[in-house]
Amino acid sequence: HGATVIQRRSDGSLNFNKSWEEYENGFGSLHREFWLGLKKIHSLTSQGNSVLQIQLEDWKHNKQVIDYKFNLDGPDNNYTIHLTRLSGSLPDPLSNHTGVMFSTTDRDNQECPNQKSGGWWFNTCADTSLNG
Repeated sequence: HGATVIQRRSDGSLNFNKSWEEYENGFGSLHREFWLGLKKIHSLTSQGNSVLQIQLEDWKHNKQVIDYKFNLDGPDNNYTIHLTRLSGSLPDPLSNHTGVMFSTTDRDNQECPNQKSGGWWFNTCADTSLNG
C-alpha cells in the first residue's frame, strides 16, 4: 500500500488558522502547504491498518521520524484520534493525545485553538500542535 500525505507545512506561506468546515474538507495546495481534510483522513483510516508517520525537518535539513498505529473517529465523535507509538527517532509528541477530539477556533472542544491559532487534537494547550 502507498503512502498518503495528509499535511504538509514547509515555508509558512499558508495560514492554518481555519474553520471547522475548512479542516473537515481540506485546504491549501497539494504541491505546497495543505491539510487533506478530516473527512478524507477518517475515510482512509476506516480501511484499517493505518500508520501515521510524522517527519520533521529543521532548516539545516536534519530529519526525525516517528510512526504510530493510527485511527480517526468520524464527525459524530469530533474526529477523535487514536494513536499507538510504533517506532521512530523523534521523541514521542503525540501518544498523550489519543482519545482527544479535534478542535478549531470556531468549534472548541479543548479550550486551546484560540491560543494555538490552528485546529488540532489538543490534550492540553501546552502540548504539540503541528497546525498552530
